[in-house]
Amino acid sequence: MSLSPIVEYLLAQRRPAPDSGRIGSPLCFPARWQFLVPLIPPGAILSFTLTPPFGAYIGIKHAATFSNAMNPGTLFWDVSQGGNKFSFGWIEDDWVTHPLSYFIVFSDAEPLYAQLTNTSALNQQFIATQWTILIPTEEDWRLVIKHLDAYSQINTEALAQEANALLQRLVGLKKGGGG
Repeated sequence: MSLSPIVEYLLAQRRPAPDSGRIGSPLCFPARWQFLVPLIPPGAILSFTLTPPFGAYIGIKHAATFSNAMNPGTLFWDVSQGGNKFSFGWIEDDWVTHPLSYFIVFSDAEPLYAQLTNTSALNQQFIATQWTILIPTEEDWRLVIKHLDAYSQINTEALAQEANALLQRLVGLKKGGGG
């Protein structure tokens, strides 16, 4: 699975090194873990609360994949945070063959809540792998926010340059009678 450009950017960032002239330590760290529920009885509803592991201050979930050993259309997934539901639906073939991509910030103070319901008449299993960025401290989180702001400026300028170049080419085609 390839990483999105914003995730690659964040993972490449370093803390400022204290007066040494050397490169600082990583600002955030990749984490991956697997959820495995080997037996979910018919009609069972399982609830999960997700907070950053390993004592991290903030987590950013950016992708999930599901095992092809699961039966499509038998498990209903519902994810919310602070009363806002942002992901729900039956786990289908498309969820298994294509990773889900998102950018969800969560913490001990604002955890993610998930519910998994077996809607079939048979026992089912749930196997998912989650990819997350972990930010160790509140100070690191402030730096990450600055980097996200800088990244958005870089992308805005690059997109504007690309749009201008495309417009120039279109205008040139129109003037030249081509196209």
